[in-house]
Amino acid sequence: MGRAWGRGLPGDRGRRMRGRRVRTAWRGGAGAVLGLSLVLAGTGPVAAAQDPFGDYAFAPGTRTVRGVASSAEAPVLDGGTSYRSSVRPADGALYYRVELPGGGESYASVVAVPPAGTRLTYGDGVRVTLRNPAGGFCDSADANAAGMLWARPLGAVVEQAPRPTGQCAAPGTYYVVVERTTGHGTDEVAPSLDAWALDLRLFTEPAPRTAPPASAPPRATSTPPAPPG
Repeated sequence: MGRAWGRGLPGDRGRRMRGRRVRTAWRGGAGAVLGLSLVLAGTGPVAAAQDPFGDYAFAPGTRTVRGVASSAEAPVLDGGTSYRSSVRPADGALYYRVELPGGGESYASVVAVPPAGTRLTYGDGVRVTLRNPAGGFCDSADANAAGMLWARPLGAVVEQAPRPTGQCAAPGTYYVVVERTTGHGTDEVAPSLDAWALDLRLFTEPAPRTAPPASAPPRATSTPPAPPG
């Protein structure tokens, strides 16, 4: 199951969002991905002074891509590279293509950054899914405001877990799909309909090496030796 978090919230660990339990267990590669996303969500000199997304610091060398509504024209996300994109509720589902090796564990990290000063309502957020070439579902994660009032980065991670068989086990082309979700608003605050920045990253872990099977010991025989001569 995918993982989600909202940065900087006391008591976020283990809270529930949209009826699903948000897990922030720091185990293996998924924990490392979430940890890196938390670091990226900090302040730093990379953020432009006039950037509407405030002090969110995109990594040096971040590339800009545009998600599209069709998997056939989806931009490619390479492993180990940070990508910047954006999404609005009106965009619907935006596709990004990834090549996964299969056999190991692969993670796609998506950090959604609302414009600085945006007021949020319950349900404002993002939904991230991982799909196979046929459009089949592999994993999903929702990250939303869940009671936050002011804008903060929201992150989600989806993964291709190692499986011997199944529709998401084989190496090849997969798609990370990002959608904006909106709340119902309140009397004081309307749902956020502006474009949110996206920080996208792909991480892959190779399949563990397996030792070759040990050679079997010689089989015992009950045949008596031949008599001499």
